Amino acid sequence: MLRKVENYPSIDIAPFLDLARSYWREHKFSTPPRTCYGIARILSRHGSKEDQAILAEMKNHPTKEVGFVIEPDIDRMTKRLNGTLKPSEWHDALGRPPEGYDWPQTTKAVKAPSTAPTTSTPSEAPASSTPWSIIVVLIAATLGLLWLPLKRRS
Repeated sequence: MLRKVENYPSIDIAPFLDLARSYWREHKFSTPPRTCYGIARILSRHGSKEDQAILAEMKNHPTKEVGFVIEPDIDRMTKRLNGTLKPSEWHDALGRPPEGYDWPQTTKAVKAPSTAPTTSTPSEAPASSTPWSIIVVLIAATLGLLWLPLKRRS
């Protein structure tokens, strides 16, 4: 549930942050790994500087894979809090930047349309959705395989 709550912008995330913090404080290293992943994700995306201590502590979970799995969350949180997080590192399901960031809607540069007529060079093949050469090879191979039994009969 913690992983999906941020997909609903109308839901206040603060109670979920408080729940994640209190769950970790109460259960610490008896927290199941999947719950650790959910806590790490929500805290890394929306938590405060104080929540970094929770993630650092969680990294020492007895299930060693927890530390490995939450490492990207720790890195993302550090970059988010110090202002160096790039849009390609955010991975928000809805494409929204984290709070306090102002990214343009599209991260790719938009190329201005050219007024010069476009001509294709002889080396360029026209764009096609069907790879015709593959289809021709498959047809030829099928005909060859069908021809072999007919040749053996005669």
